[in-house]
Amino acid sequence: MSNDPSLYSQELSRRTFLIAGAAALAATTVDPTEAFAAAASKLPLRTLGRTKLKLTAMCMGGIGLEDSTVLNHALDVGFNTIHTDRGYVGGRSIVAVGETMKTRRKGTILLLKGEPSTIDDSLKILNTTWCEVIMPQTDSPEQAANPQRRADFEKAKGARKARFMGCAIHRDVPRILQAVVDQKYYDMAMIVYNPSSRNTAEKTELDKAITNARKAGMGLIAMKSVRGGTPEEETACVKALLTDARIDVVLKTFKTHQDVDKYREVAGSMAKLPKQTAATEIGEMLAGRACVACGQCGLCPRGIAVADILRFRMYSEEYGWMDYGREQYASLAPHQRANNCQDCDLCVEGCGNRINIPQRLAEAHAILA
Repeated sequence: MSNDPSLYSQELSRRTFLIAGAAALAATTVDPTEAFAAAASKLPLRTLGRTKLKLTAMCMGGIGLEDSTVLNHALDVGFNTIHTDRGYVGGRSIVAVGETMKTRRKGTILLLKGEPSTIDDSLKILNTTWCEVIMPQTDSPEQAANPQRRADFEKAKGARKARFMGCAIHRDVPRILQAVVDQKYYDMAMIVYNPSSRNTAEKTELDKAITNARKAGMGLIAMKSVRGGTPEEETACVKALLTDARIDVVLKTFKTHQDVDKYREVAGSMAKLPKQTAATEIGEMLAGRACVACGQCGLCPRGIAVADILRFRMYSEEYGWMDYGREQYASLAPHQRANNCQDCDLCVEGCGNRINIPQRLAEAHAILA
């Protein structure tokens, strides 16, 4: 965190109180039945479905977080939610979050990616005994319905290590989200969703799955959501998402103090704007550019991992994580890589967002191979 008192003088008394109480907090097991929210937050809060948790409308993603002072800064200015995983940035993200959790666990909503069976190892790194939501990545209906996963969650919940069950859906969102809804015990889902999703839902069954999730009381968080080639487009994207009636909150990685300040300003300006369901101008601007993970490209007859490759390209181009994108691309089986595309155009015909997939695959291979 910056030492410039002109930036954070208004937070000195709060930080002094937290520091003074650190020893007491470290010695106390916090009751996970208490629903937390940032008490003095000036940012809009949203209820995450039937969990009743009050999350700031934008949540801090940890996939690019390596510096605990950035998380401290975010909490100082009113954000109250952090999402992390043991695999992010070589394990450095969860370590950074754990440093902050030593003194700021109370008042912070912790979304932990991972299977319930692995929760003990993650909580140890995080310097806490529990999380609000455990969220395993779910790539198929079979994973969603795995009875062992449910048993592991019930065990963790009974031991007061996790309050709620969620999942993260990176591909084939409409079909997998519906499978999650059908299980009836998931409390929330974090899904790939950007403004183009709203414009193309009628072509992908996403609207139906979201409607059913809402009827079941599930909360929904948008990830891979803030898209755009310019700062202006990114800001327009955030505004469209924060007024979207289909989702509760938006997840965005903050890697720097500048990111924190930028999105605090944007989120703070959205407090009184009504939610809507109409298609948006920014969604049309992103048409042909932003994948909505509808799953239709999964029909590739050669088995190319189209959606994954587009996501790896996004990591490299939009997030600036070239090494990570290349590492993920290299993990694909040879037949799944983009250089096997024969321009059959079946993926183009099914794409709900009008992406020129063969061209994007060729470009991705040039970047990532």
